[in-house]
Amino acid sequence: MAVIEVEGLSKIYRKWIPPRTIRALESLTLSVGENHIFGFLGPNGAGKTTTIKLLLGLNQPTGGTGFILGKPLGDQETKARVGFLPDSPQFYAHLTAKNFLYYCAKLLHLPHEVYSVRVAELLKRMNLMDAENRKMGEFSRGMLQRVGIAQAMLNNPDLVILDEPLTGLDPLGRVEIKNIMEELKRDGKTVFFSSHVLADVEQMCDDIGILNRGRLVRTGMVNELLVEQSLTVWVKNLPTSEYEAMQDLTDSMTMRKDQCGFALKEMSKADEFRALVAQKGGEVVQVEGKRESLEEYFLALVEQDNTKRKEEVSV
Repeated sequence: MAVIEVEGLSKIYRKWIPPRTIRALESLTLSVGENHIFGFLGPNGAGKTTTIKLLLGLNQPTGGTGFILGKPLGDQETKARVGFLPDSPQFYAHLTAKNFLYYCAKLLHLPHEVYSVRVAELLKRMNLMDAENRKMGEFSRGMLQRVGIAQAMLNNPDLVILDEPLTGLDPLGRVEIKNIMEELKRDGKTVFFSSHVLADVEQMCDDIGILNRGRLVRTGMVNELLVEQSLTVWVKNLPTSEYEAMQDLTDSMTMRKDQCGFALKEMSKADEFRALVAQKGGEVVQVEGKRESLEEYFLALVEQDNTKRKEEVSV
């Protein structure tokens, strides 16, 4: 079942001084499956936060339709099944983490006997038990993010939406948030989050969508989008006199101990190279593929889209 399903979703903002229109989102069509971690990527100003506000019913779309957990966008009953952490949340610095979560639980109309247990569970899960009675004004950015995720999970939601949860975190803080997301998935939750910290997104996500200047330019499974760029075949027992015979199919050669690594000119020639090695008396022991990074893929795709738009304008 699709947890998030939108078609042709658009948002136009109208400014009056000076008079102008801003197309923040153009005809977004997107589907997010159940029990997935979905990374929503894009440069600053691409429309990621606008999309999230539309999904949550905080803003009304100019056009298009959408469904969350099978219900139309903005459905009140559905909101009770969604947890949300906004970008750069501002918490009450004078409150302790525990009192803040109690306050949020009361806003959700949770009974005391329910939220007292739930808050204790979440503080432990977020590794905040030692800090539960400290004022949040003393917290690091990573600790505040963990408190924010805890409040998003108070109602035990089926869908958790996080807007830029990795921004401003040090490497340890990013690892902590990554681990929390993976725990949510193991619990059967769906996580939809926006980010531009691409190295971490590549490791965390099942699927991604890339937004650029209000348009979705690509969506799909991470492993399918990121293709292998090169292959190195490691060989042993190949007589040195036969190395020259490999040159037509390879770009370079690397030695390690008793093995030789041949970087293929074309990945499609892998079977032909294996046959040649066997013919010359060698043995293939390992094939290593180098895959392009998500950052490389993202930058190339955004540049390609920007070039395409310039060409459209000039026509």
